[in-house]
Amino acid sequence: MRKKDFTLIELLVVIAIIAILAGMIVPSLGSAKQSALSIQCFSNFKQIGLAFMNYTDDFSGILPPYYNKITVQANGKLKGDYSGARSWWKSDRNSELIAHYIGVESDKGIPLGGWYKSRADEGGGLYTHPLACPSRSIPPNYAAGTRITPIGMGTTLIWGTASETARPKPIGRLHWPSRGMLVMERTLIVDTPLINYYCNVLTGSDSTYAADFPHKDQSTTIFLDFHVEQMKRSSVPDQKLNSKAWKTTFWDPFTTDPTYNNW
Repeated sequence: MRKKDFTLIELLVVIAIIAILAGMIVPSLGSAKQSALSIQCFSNFKQIGLAFMNYTDDFSGILPPYYNKITVQANGKLKGDYSGARSWWKSDRNSELIAHYIGVESDKGIPLGGWYKSRADEGGGLYTHPLACPSRSIPPNYAAGTRITPIGMGTTLIWGTASETARPKPIGRLHWPSRGMLVMERTLIVDTPLINYYCNVLTGSDSTYAADFPHKDQSTTIFLDFHVEQMKRSSVPDQKLNSKAWKTTFWDPFTTDPTYNNW
């Protein structure tokens, strides 16, 4: 008995069903890939947070500074001295403060968790830090010799400026360390790993020092008790004109007023 062949209509129906199934599966695979990359970024931040914690333990509870070299001015105030200083965000052996705790020192000039676009005499390539977030990439328009930093420290914690804020920041002064931001993801910028509470994309303001939310509107954040969260944009205290968000423990972890711990 002769076996019945598929008709053209039946074949087209099968192809249509396969196309529909493929259309349903492919976006799911893309979403799963993005989730996996986001998880890897979270894991990288946990390693960085552990390095911050180990530094703080080794230096009697003093948080890693933006720059570690300070001088006393004639008026008795402390001033940040950037020449020859070490910093938390560098990874070169002679200039880093926390990279050796992670075991990922590099003499290529790559910032911690970022990228370095080398000059022609250095090979002209793009060097990527081992802890760079795999779901982020740099635009092609950065000039050669550029260091791109994707992580920013809250400006309240910096003691490398030319003022009294140059004083070291002891973690023992914090009342709510689990509610204060240490570092978080920021818009990609050259050599300035800062985040200002008053310069943030939360309100759509145009700023140089802005936080970024690259993971489905979330930003990977290390808190001052060194735990890591992926913060939703809506969960981060906003700072609209005349708001008090800048006083919150998230942006100013040294505040002693419990009113501002309710963000």
